[in-house]
Amino acid sequence: MAHVTIEMQALGVYGSETCLGCERSFERGETMSAVESDSGEKLGWFCLECLNEWGAASRKATEG
Repeated sequence: MAHVTIEMQALGVYGSETCLGCERSFERGETMSAVESDSGEKLGWFCLECLNEWGAASRKATEG
């Protein structure tokens, strides 16, 4: 299991701030979420779209 530890706004510097889920560059002002595993391992920065997709997939897996 993983959880968001912090959120911040991207500076929009092309190529230096990318989502590790979809690998696209964050746009200036876009929310970046730092994700960490329950064991404390830092998993990286992710966009809200990826977090929403993972949340939906997680809910679907627990229902089925």
